Amino acid sequence: MAARATRPHGAVDWNRVKGSASRGRGGGSKVVSQSGRTEFAPAQYNLGNCYAEGEGVVKNEIESYKWVLLAAAQGNQNGRKAVAILEIRLTREQIAEGQKLARNFKRIISTDRCAAL
Repeated sequence: MAARATRPHGAVDWNRVKGSASRGRGGGSKVVSQSGRTEFAPAQYNLGNCYAEGEGVVKNEIESYKWVLLAAAQGNQNGRKAVAILEIRLTREQIAEGQKLARNFKRIISTDRCAAL
């Protein structure tokens, strides 16, 4: 069995090429997704990374941008780096769509909080 290269904690390996958009692992992404929905910045960054690399979810750079943008907005440094990388790769339209998705997510979260009171 070949040794697997390790990355520093939180480092993004954007150059890694995936042969398949989804490998059927799924379970881990559900946990990260739940954490991401609670505005926990590290989980949002990790979820963005999952979407960028197709880890447990279908690869989607717009969804990736949404999640890392949300993490960056809370001061997450890895999120900020990922935003900068994705903004080079994405078109203006894709960036606008990711920003729209992030704004809508924030509205849903604030509405849910108000309803819980």
